Amino acid sequence: MKNPFWFLLHLDIRSSLEWVIRRFPLSLGIVLILSIFWFYVVYSETTSEWIYRSIVVSIVTFFLSVWSSIFAENLPHKKYTAFLANIFPILFGGLFYLSLYNIYDPTLETITYITLTLFGFISFVFVAPFLKSYFDNSWENIVHFYNYFILISWMFLMAVIVGGSVMALGSIAIGSVLALFDIADLIDEWKLFANWAIISLVLVAPIYAMIHIPAHSDFEKNKYEENRFFSFLVRFVATPFIYIYFIILYAYTLKVLINFSEWPKGIISWMVIGFTAFGYMIYIFSKAYESNSKIISIFRKYFSYAVLPQVCMLFYAIYIRIAQYDITMNRYFVVIFWLWLTIISLYFVFSKARFLSIIPVSLLAIVLIISIGPWSVYNLPMSRQYDRLVRNLEQANILKNGTITPLASPKDISKELSNDIYSGISYVCDFDNCTRIKELFKNELVEAMQKDEEDWKKWNTTTGSTYRGISTWSVISIVTRKIKVQADYGYTDAENNKYIQMNTNFKGDGVYPLSLEWWYTTLVRVYGERDGVGFDSLYPYITINPDTSTLGYHRGSGDIVSIPLVPSSELLDSTIRTNLEQKDLTFEVSGKNLEIRILLQNFAIKNPTYTGTGWYEYYTISGVGLVKAKK
Repeated sequence: MKNPFWFLLHLDIRSSLEWVIRRFPLSLGIVLILSIFWFYVVYSETTSEWIYRSIVVSIVTFFLSVWSSIFAENLPHKKYTAFLANIFPILFGGLFYLSLYNIYDPTLETITYITLTLFGFISFVFVAPFLKSYFDNSWENIVHFYNYFILISWMFLMAVIVGGSVMALGSIAIGSVLALFDIADLIDEWKLFANWAIISLVLVAPIYAMIHIPAHSDFEKNKYEENRFFSFLVRFVATPFIYIYFIILYAYTLKVLINFSEWPKGIISWMVIGFTAFGYMIYIFSKAYESNSKIISIFRKYFSYAVLPQVCMLFYAIYIRIAQYDITMNRYFVVIFWLWLTIISLYFVFSKARFLSIIPVSLLAIVLIISIGPWSVYNLPMSRQYDRLVRNLEQANILKNGTITPLASPKDISKELSNDIYSGISYVCDFDNCTRIKELFKNELVEAMQKDEEDWKKWNTTTGSTYRGISTWSVISIVTRKIKVQADYGYTDAENNKYIQMNTNFKGDGVYPLSLEWWYTTLVRVYGERDGVGFDSLYPYITINPDTSTLGYHRGSGDIVSIPLVPSSELLDSTIRTNLEQKDLTFEVSGKNLEIRILLQNFAIKNPTYTGTGWYEYYTISGVGLVKAKK
């Protein structure tokens, strides 16, 4: 006889899945498709960019589809609105797919964009049943919204816990079986664990969440829904820390105002955004406790007023950087969030209604606007940075009537302009896989691209793999070397840098041009004095002291020969000290009985303008030395 509890469990799972199918058919379909994508990645070990882009788009579209379905439940003509609720996420997902770049090798800005976009789309779920009130001018029931917000928050938390628990417990079971029955050699262990992670996190967790998304009867009550866990966090953890965060921000604001010529640090932008966004989240959570807690009552009464001066600080910090370097993706984010924080802060200061839903609704609207189109967070910064690069190339006379003419020498243009051009090439390459740079510098790259593909075909040993093209770093390195522009790498504050660092454009492959007619007898490694001190070796090596500009030849028996090392005046007069040619860091020195040729990849000299109170005392010296006895 079957266990009746198994029948009840089966009945509960079946009815829950039927509920999800009826309520969120598109969302469930996206979850299944997303799982297939992940299984495909695991089994094919693909390196295709499209699959990763599809995964990101599927995740975003999933939350958009959930939001659309919940929103449609509040509209008349159920069948018609349900159809539109399913069409809209699909259309938006297609446009979003076309707007994404560089998913396979994402930059920090790309990861930030995807993360913030994801949070924006998740916020849609928190406000979906109440969007209708913004179209029919009805009054928001704050109690109902608060209850729904709490239930959705709890649903998300439990979905994460359930998915993580299923993954952890299943992984323990799998690991135990593999260990106890000695079958690890018969099974691809990594794929087994990866498959279970997909089942737990991509299937179980979102399905659990959809099952527990509250219906109207769950949140349309006349009293606030109180959750003891959230109550403790809001009253005794989150709200006190909001006070601490804003004390820190205002202390820094005072510091900037006292020294107004000192620019605000770049990190202040994200601190203001992070602290304020966290504060508005707590502003929603704390509504139920306003009348029972003095500290929460004060927080809710004055928080929006306290935000406005910080919004001004945020504007000042980002304006300075945009005025200098124009819009980048990171700065575009800051501008968007500055706009968002300004809107909701002014709303809560001047509005009598003070709808809590305005916080996620405004974020919803902004994320929708910046996700697709020529003004999107990818396209607008990219277009402006590319146009700025073209203007800088024309100013440097490198680009004339569509033709690239390399500089005769890096010193033909200022260090600032050279650095701007280098940064522009790097930025554009990072965000569209160098597509525009390859077109702009096609004559300079054609030979290198052909050789890169030939080398890949020659050395590739992975069956079934395909050539992905020349790397972005190689494109940046080749182009900037050919047109003779160089990056500064931040060594601009002379008083704070004890050493002036110099680097060749070699990529660390240890290849140096040699000539047989030199007739040197010994090849040794070169180190900085700091790295070579106490270096115990039976073989000779060379150290260079950047403080005294002396070379020490360690014979391997404790005997050291010290020889002065004087760099050429041309090198010392150079305004840019990175991406140098190998000849620039090749020196010949002569002692009483020795002749030495130094071929350096990295070199450093003592900074003559260093005040002795700075903080940067790092340097790198590396290369090889060729030694022979004098005749």
